[in-house]
Amino acid sequence: MPATLRAHRILRLAVILLGVVILLWLSFEDQDERRAILLAALLSTLGAVATGMHFSGWLRGYWLVILGAVFSFLVPFLAVLLMVIKTGLHGHGVPDFTLAQITAVLRLIPVWSGVGVLVGGAAALFEYIRG
Repeated sequence: MPATLRAHRILRLAVILLGVVILLWLSFEDQDERRAILLAALLSTLGAVATGMHFSGWLRGYWLVILGAVFSFLVPFLAVLLMVIKTGLHGHGVPDFTLAQITAVLRLIPVWSGVGVLVGGAAALFEYIRG
């Protein structure tokens, strides 16, 4: 089995597994925004990996840094989206997540952007060393 086909199958399995985990998380009464951030980070990572698989050549390292920045920038927004979906599905009189929690997650945008640039740079460096 070619390496790219194997990588695509592993990625597909990871996406399905993450989807099942997100559906399970949505069904539980959970008011901790850290789990939403973790799920959003995993979702964003899978998106970056899936997109990064389409780039090759000498510009791949630069694309990895850009993908890291873009997809990590999306983490807080994906987390808020998950939090809003969870709050909407449960439909309590009191929302699962408060406005203060949502604001705290959105304040993490610069942190996640920096993390993405660093991780993308590390991936590019790894690719360069590996040859």
